[in-house]
Amino acid sequence: MRSGGWKPFWAALFASLLVLVPLVGGKTTDQLTVLLCVSGEQPGFVLAYLNASQNCVHLLSVPAVLTVPFAEEETSLARCYAVAGPARCREALAQVLALPEGTRYLAF
Repeated sequence: MRSGGWKPFWAALFASLLVLVPLVGGKTTDQLTVLLCVSGEQPGFVLAYLNASQNCVHLLSVPAVLTVPFAEEETSLARCYAVAGPARCREALAQVLALPEGTRYLAF
């Protein structure tokens, strides 16, 4: 059964895009990559790549079960987030994915 109304994850994603898109909208050379983290029973992760020169936004959903390096072992991204927070998730993802050096994070 489908329930009506906004889900917290999508509401947080769109709210963050409303804040982030104007930050790069005025400069044609700016690019910004942001890891959006939404906590809850099942945390959600989205990489948002904003490119003002191409006038586009790319979104990539990152599975919470993705295995990342953490504390000299490997664990899921969701566990990394629960134990160490969004900054550590960004560092762990940078080791797995080729994220730009200036990748930021935004947690809800």
